[in-house]
Amino acid sequence: RDCLLSRGLGDVYKRQVENNVVVTDHWHGITLLGARNSTITNNTVVDLNQERPGPPWISIDDHKNGTAPTGCVVRNNLTTALNNSEQVIEENNITFSMDETAAFFVDFNNFDLHLREGAAAVDTGTATAAPEVDRDLIPRPQGNGVDVGAYEWHDGSVAPLPSDGGVPSLGPSGSTGDSGGCAVQGQSQPGGWLVLLVLAALLRRRR
Repeated sequence: RDCLLSRGLGDVYKRQVENNVVVTDHWHGITLLGARNSTITNNTVVDLNQERPGPPWISIDDHKNGTAPTGCVVRNNLTTALNNSEQVIEENNITFSMDETAAFFVDFNNFDLHLREGAAAVDTGTATAAPEVDRDLIPRPQGNGVDVGAYEWHDGSVAPLPSDGGVPSLGPSGSTGDSGGCAVQGQSQPGGWLVLLVLAALLRRRR
């Protein structure tokens, strides 16, 4: 539950940041500075509370030395804010306020950020370059379209794909919430290529 920040000039190249859940009390949720040919796709970023600093954003922006990002896309993310350079393509993202968490998530207060059935993020993403599975290894899509955010809504009959290539387990399911939309919790996997620095505590001290 910290921010993901990468700002090394020359290092942020062809990064794929996907299927992450970030809960933080900072402006930086997921931030790439001076990135080239990088994507931030199907992530969920929320604020820990409604106090400053925050709300956290997803951002691909200029490096502190002025180098602008090139060839970057921010797509299918569910987040409290976007803060991207004009050079960055934004597609099918949803921003929301902290007053709206109950409309999107099964149980925000207990950090169950699976989507509620019928939430505005369900089926409203684009399949273009979307991850084939969600954070719980549930295949995408599970409806008429790819969902926005790190989790794909699904009914209780859907099992996560095995991470070892074997047969999906049909054992006891995980948390269902009140909608039954996440009846198979699965094993959460680290999302994307997380070669980013987890620097929330350091950033708080500097701010």
